[in-house]
Amino acid sequence: MLTLATLRENSVLLKLDLYCKGARLDESCLDGEGTGRGLLRTRAGLGSGLEVVLAGGFWTNVPVLEAFA
Repeated sequence: MLTLATLRENSVLLKLDLYCKGARLDESCLDGEGTGRGLLRTRAGLGSGLEVVLAGGFWTNVPVLEAFA
């Protein structure tokens, strides 16, 4: 099991952890009424994630609408 300290120290492991487990966002981030465009389901139901750039320049798409997130 990865610890929080390990994830903070290793961006590659954090990227994999976020990709596999997803993230929870406040409902206000999902409605598209604020400054963003909201989240869309594209590519056959995929692509509902949030593009993030982690320390070290690692890009990942973090699932936020999937049931496991």
